[in-house]
Amino acid sequence: IFGDRTKYIIPPYQRAYSWTESECADLFEDLKIAFYNNRSEGYFLGNLVLATSIRDEYEVIDGQQRLTTLIMFLKVLWAFDPNNRKLKNAIWILDDRTDEIIEQRVKTNIFIEKDSLSFNEVLAENYQYLKPKDKKDKFKMNIYFFYEIIKKFIEQDGNDIKDFIDFILYDV
Repeated sequence: IFGDRTKYIIPPYQRAYSWTESECADLFEDLKIAFYNNRSEGYFLGNLVLATSIRDEYEVIDGQQRLTTLIMFLKVLWAFDPNNRKLKNAIWILDDRTDEIIEQRVKTNIFIEKDSLSFNEVLAENYQYLKPKDKKDKFKMNIYFFYEIIKKFIEQDGNDIKDFIDFILYDV
């Protein structure tokens, strides 16, 4: 879903981002189990319902919670594999010649400005994965959760992050 220059716009009428650490943990466990047990079969992450708006731009009708969480998950994976061009291109639309970031692939137009600002902040290229002070900021809480769990997945569990990233990019 993150090929070419495709953008996904979360329209103003969608509800605010609401996933908590619990849903993020469930998503990660599902992906981890699929990685360990079903690599050859791949993994179905669920449906997205989209409406065509303009060329290479889709309005997200259903699945925005999962899509938003997935893009943050990919952003964390990129922190552990920053030379992976395919992964970088899944998060942002890149200039074809310089690989400079043009814009993020998933944008939110939800009326709650604080949500939009926080989402943009966590998707910034140089975002620092620090424990958030504001426990109500679901974007910062969830991206921090993913960062910590991926770090454990690599350091304590001894997994090869590049194999896991390839599984996510090519088999999910």
